[in-house]
Amino acid sequence: MILHETPERPNQFVLYELWKGTRAEFDTTQGTKPYRKAYLESTKKFLEKVDVEWNSPILEWGTNLTALNQS
Repeated sequence: MILHETPERPNQFVLYELWKGTRAEFDTTQGTKPYRKAYLESTKKFLEKVDVEWNSPILEWGTNLTALNQS
């Protein structure tokens, strides 16, 4: 997971993880795991809101996290 903070919004954080697979695969496998449910329940008190997005990488440089740079 990767946590970001924006200087313009110092109390707003963005947490994301890289997931290889489809949204449907995530929802049926990861979304139902007990550790994920426990994590979401225990962090609720710290969150004002949760926005969930599913993004697809299109370009990567300087890292090899998504395998986009492999030929």
